[in-house]
Amino acid sequence: MVKRLLLIALFAVTSLFAQNGVSSTELPKSRFVAQTEFYYSKLSIFRESLTFNGNGDFWLQFGREFRFARYFSWTPSIGFNRNGWSFERAGHSGKMSFVVPYVSFSINAHPFDIGYVDLGLHYGRLTYCFGELDGENTTKDDTYFSSYSHGFYTHIGADFLEHFRAGLVYRQTFIDSDDYPRVIVAALGGFVLYKF
Repeated sequence: MVKRLLLIALFAVTSLFAQNGVSSTELPKSRFVAQTEFYYSKLSIFRESLTFNGNGDFWLQFGREFRFARYFSWTPSIGFNRNGWSFERAGHSGKMSFVVPYVSFSINAHPFDIGYVDLGLHYGRLTYCFGELDGENTTKDDTYFSSYSHGFYTHIGADFLEHFRAGLVYRQTFIDSDDYPRVIVAALGGFVLYKF
């Protein structure tokens, strides 16, 4: 009897949320969004004792946010990112950076119509690479161009001033190619988003 009542209550609550999501006229069905992100990152090379410190990570992303329920939406996006790192090892110093255009997809929650949480995936290809060791250029574009970038991300933030959203973001990115071991990038930063 108790289980039956709990199931009825769960069905009623679920139906209420679904009805609110479909019938609500206060929220737009979809909106274009533009988002920028700044990071501090750590890069590590799989199976090698190498760790690079970030010297400036920047992401720019454009997408469309589709509401499918009162407190939920999904967003397909395109964008590009610039990752850069500095390192010192065995008396040598160097720098490296990548520019990667990418596509992404996320599922988003909007608790109380103010908060924002998402979980997404992204995939891209390296289009520009730069490497430097002791002041000398070590870039091998033909090799780097065969690399691809993929990973996941999550944002936690809040909406304000009608058109804005801001908060924290974490991304974990994997860079793979046939010529190099896997590169893992863990990045923590902040984001600002504008809703059109």
